Amino acid sequence: MIMNKKYIKGLNGYRALAIIAVTLFHIYPGIFKGGYLGVCMFFVLTGFLLANTSQKEFNLLQYFKKRIKRIYPALLVVIFLTCGLCFFLCPNVLSGMKEEVLSIVAGYNNWWQISTNADYFAKSFNNSPFTHFWFLGIELQYYLIWPLLFLLYKGFRKINGSKVYAIILFILSLVSAGWMIYLFDPNQDVTRLYYGSDTRVFALLLGSSLGFLYSNKKRIVSTSIQIMADVSILLSFVITFISFVLIDGQNPVLYQGGMLLLTLIFALQLYFISNPSFKIGYWMEKLPLQWIGKHSFSIYLWQYPVLFFFIQMKLTSIPFYQIIEILITLLLAFLLDRMLDTKKGYKNIFVLLLCAGVAITMGFGGYGLLTANNEKKEAMEELQQKLEEDAKNMEEKKKEMQEEQKKKEIVPEEGDYCSKEGVLLIGDSILLGCWENVYQELPGCIVDGQVSRYISAAPPLLQVYGAQGNIHSTVVIALGTNGPLYSEHTETVLQMLGEDIDIFFVNTYDPYVEWIELNNVYIDQMVAAHPNVHRIDWYSIASVHPEYLSADETHPTGDGCAAYARMIREAIETTPSIRFIKKVEAENGEE
Repeated sequence: MIMNKKYIKGLNGYRALAIIAVTLFHIYPGIFKGGYLGVCMFFVLTGFLLANTSQKEFNLLQYFKKRIKRIYPALLVVIFLTCGLCFFLCPNVLSGMKEEVLSIVAGYNNWWQISTNADYFAKSFNNSPFTHFWFLGIELQYYLIWPLLFLLYKGFRKINGSKVYAIILFILSLVSAGWMIYLFDPNQDVTRLYYGSDTRVFALLLGSSLGFLYSNKKRIVSTSIQIMADVSILLSFVITFISFVLIDGQNPVLYQGGMLLLTLIFALQLYFISNPSFKIGYWMEKLPLQWIGKHSFSIYLWQYPVLFFFIQMKLTSIPFYQIIEILITLLLAFLLDRMLDTKKGYKNIFVLLLCAGVAITMGFGGYGLLTANNEKKEAMEELQQKLEEDAKNMEEKKKEMQEEQKKKEIVPEEGDYCSKEGVLLIGDSILLGCWENVYQELPGCIVDGQVSRYISAAPPLLQVYGAQGNIHSTVVIALGTNGPLYSEHTETVLQMLGEDIDIFFVNTYDPYVEWIELNNVYIDQMVAAHPNVHRIDWYSIASVHPEYLSADETHPTGDGCAAYARMIREAIETTPSIRFIKKVEAENGEE
């Protein structure tokens, strides 16, 4: 095979590592918690290639033509083919999807998702096959501003050369990362920081800075330098793989400089891989990495739609369904690239039939988008407005209850069952939507619910309430809808509260989220392992009472909230307290 002189060995392998990380995160979110960091790798690579190729030749018309040809045919096929399948399999999903599709095609999907509070790490709240296209929005926006950045580079090149401009871009990348750190608020959802072009552009700028410094000249390096390079690249990949497993997307450290540090590591990896003086690029050119990297864009496009249909069609009960999802994604990516490869022609009858079938299905997708009603969208907008109002009213009520508790000492009720005095409830939007009903059932309690809240938010909240003296003998944790519970954060909650407080975990129900079953099993395991941990079974009620649920089939309606609050009160009233259990054990021990 004759290589193009512009071809840089190892980049396809690096693309492969990035897409493998993202794929594993999407399919095994509880195991590969940090796989989303593969997106940072893609951003660095995009910035690098733009700077590197633009220096050799830059024609504005050809530049935009190349980007459009590279992105839009594949993107439009995936969007409208997915919509076509939705038209036949789950037409209700198309309701209100026109705005989302428009935001994707126009390149502002990341800002659209911010405006709709669509948390990437809480897939249940924005049940869509296109959630992952926020990434493409940032890339398209960077493509738009790149000609201006390159024009500035040409001006600097005449004066000080590419090294000075590389330093300027590096400083700009630090400004963007600093802006992320400045905006971070531990009490707020990180969606704005994760999706924002201004807070994520530092990875692209860092890649472009590296691209302006790149040289394809191979230099002889000493054995000691080669050994240092090998050790550095090995250490960087060890850190990367550990991050893929451990660093959860809600981790505060990530938004306080952690993401910048990891992105600098990715840039270091890219430097060694692209530098012909080192061997790593040669080794990353091998199969199957080269094949995966070559098809990485199509693999990325198809990931969420495949996951989405598996959940919608209730196929997640199939043994090893995740492996099947991966194989289907790879097959669809290959077929998409083959179908769009005009160089190979369309003489093959299979390709012709494939194109015809895709075109027809895409037509139904377009028709479905145009004719879909907005009932579900309107219902979801009403739910969102209600939750916003609930948040304001709940905060006022919470402050009122905290003031009342300051004036009187809360003494837990004596008896065989858990105390209803001074109960603290921490939860997500499910609890938030039911806050009034909970106060009615448990007068004197404190309710703290928030949209898109994870279990990671519980430890800092417990620390605050503990310092205020608002943790007594009963705590209810109603988290788990937005992400896995089986993590170190849950263990931290158990350690903070200790063995003398009755802890109730409300299990969860959402027909479209894969971790719900795992969370519920984990709650049962905690109950079996800890005498002071108890279960409140919302799943058994919600799963047989669809009339209790809103249009998203997850959040309770008015009647659902009444049942939800009543369920919590009854569970507390009928559960033997840890004090009673220890008393009985002590008496039996004496006997």
